[in-house]
Amino acid sequence: MSCNCDMTTDGGGWTLVLNYNRLSGTDPALNIFTTALPLQNNTTPGFDESNTPYWGHAGNALMNAIPFNELRFYGVTTNHNRVMNFKTNHAGTVSYFKSGLGSMNGIKSKFTPLSGHTSNLPASADSYYTNVGDNAMCAAPFYTNSTYHWNIKHGTGDGACSNIANRWEVDDFPCSLAPSTFHQIWVRQGASDPCANVTCNISPGVYATNVLNTGCNNGTIKVKRGNGVYNFYPHIELYKDTNMVTFIDLSPGTAEYTFTNLIPGKYTVKVSDGLCCQSTFIRNIKCRAPSSGFQASNITASSAQLKWNVANCAEGYRVLYHKKGTTTWLNKGVNTNTGLLNLTGLQPQTTYEWRVGTKCNGWPEIMDILAYSSIQTFTTNALRPGEVITQSNANEETFEINLFPNPATYKLAVNFESESETANLKVVNMLGEVVMQKQINAVDGIFETQINIANLKSGIYMLKVETENGESRKVFVKE
Repeated sequence: MSCNCDMTTDGGGWTLVLNYNRLSGTDPALNIFTTALPLQNNTTPGFDESNTPYWGHAGNALMNAIPFNELRFYGVTTNHNRVMNFKTNHAGTVSYFKSGLGSMNGIKSKFTPLSGHTSNLPASADSYYTNVGDNAMCAAPFYTNSTYHWNIKHGTGDGACSNIANRWEVDDFPCSLAPSTFHQIWVRQGASDPCANVTCNISPGVYATNVLNTGCNNGTIKVKRGNGVYNFYPHIELYKDTNMVTFIDLSPGTAEYTFTNLIPGKYTVKVSDGLCCQSTFIRNIKCRAPSSGFQASNITASSAQLKWNVANCAEGYRVLYHKKGTTTWLNKGVNTNTGLLNLTGLQPQTTYEWRVGTKCNGWPEIMDILAYSSIQTFTTNALRPGEVITQSNANEETFEINLFPNPATYKLAVNFESESETANLKVVNMLGEVVMQKQINAVDGIFETQINIANLKSGIYMLKVETENGESRKVFVKE
């Protein structure tokens, strides 16, 4: 049986079982090998190797006949400069590629980056296709939903890519056949897995403390060694989003370690024994919430002015309020470090609860990063003789749509605040035709989504946002 071997990378011993070098704009058929394996020719993207011995992948029966317990993934695309190059002995992945049954779930914590690896996957993976038989290695086996994908001619048109029948993706989500792509998978029979029969019981304590008023970037995360079983002294990695901030290997006898000078944000702490066992924790560093000066004044039957003492290192605030006894919070934003907000559209003789959340300097508006004050109350006045509050005024809502980037080429990020729970988004061309639309839901009064505009023609468009309480529009340019 013909095959291609790599006797250099990471000690060698690798056999090529998947090789697809696809040229921009093409969508060739896949090729499933049953009695031979793909060979390697060009090692950079930008070539059409379809219908050659260099094009295809081994089917399940052939994979099952090959002895291997390690895989190496390699992928590049002309859509960006990141490189995927990692190895894994994840037993679930090995079994899935041999049988076509199962999935790669668990790969994100069971891989080793190799030289030049800069991709977000597999560390960011949150989704896995299952049970796709001979196309297990191709059909989106691991991906971060609508963001970073490994995909080889798969996709029935999901989400923003509803017009693309088949997608070719390497750590991206272009919704286009324009980028050239290069996918490879190699296998080898390595040493037996030393972790196969290890029982893990890592139980460290992981604590986070908020940024103090005395500084903007002095949050801490403490990792304290628990009473669990460790094969080696713990290795600790700290990530913000999907990017590693730093790591530390604890020395024998070390009981705890504290990461310091952290800016507000969402952090992932990975604690492992350096060989077999790993636990992952999510901790948030929040900036300090306002703690004094709360006052409700200028109260009428339908309005009130809320005040509080400003917090250091704040770029703005979000005020949550609702009628006492209800559970759904309404919200209003303050985009400067000003401790004042006017509320309107309130009901007469009604008690309201409110609290203030600090938006941290240098940190985007993510709801669970905000730190909120204690709950305050005020009661609106009764209507004066002759005073009328119309229903339209009481429910009137206006909101500002934030679009980024504008002009845009591939994706348009949309963000706005509203008291509604759902919103309909429509993209309208200059002829008044609706060319795209979608419905989204709010999370604590915040609407956030991305619209894929890669396949729109260049020109001027309008984004129209409709809620149950109002409507706003904003123009953007598609380059």
